Amino acid sequence: MGPGTDLVTLTVGANDVDYVRVMRACSIGPDASCEAEVARAERGMDHVLPARLDATYAAIAHRAPHARVIILGYPHLFGGAPCLIPAPPRARRMNAAGDHIDAVFADRARAAGVAYMEPRRRFEGHGACAADPWINPVGLAVSESYHPNREGQVRGPLAVRRG
Repeated sequence: MGPGTDLVTLTVGANDVDYVRVMRACSIGPDASCEAEVARAERGMDHVLPARLDATYAAIAHRAPHARVIILGYPHLFGGAPCLIPAPPRARRMNAAGDHIDAVFADRARAAGVAYMEPRRRFEGHGACAADPWINPVGLAVSESYHPNREGQVRGPLAVRRG
């Protein structure tokens, strides 16, 4: 990234609130642990994440001052079919937490004067347990669980920009 960069796309933030703890607790922990981890992550979304996003967006503007910057939100992880893991109430809670972090992304992007792209409609019906999933379901490799698979990468929000 430098002065000649004309486009920057970015999805960042879940690691800043240690969202992997939410994924773990809501996938294999008791209900109380799931709710506690989501609440903890949401506090981080409100109190830690905004400053980190502001600093990230400012650094991009400094290094690539002429670039169009598009902040990509997170899709709902679940939709299209219920999962066994996590159970539907937990899946709904995790989707709601995704809406929460996306609201923070949209707010901070607006404040920084960069574009925000909401991916939820594009991914609708393609959640982790759908017949045609664009999100990896829970698996042994936590680093791949609940992330867009190849279809999600190809047909997700950036496909709109390419087409």
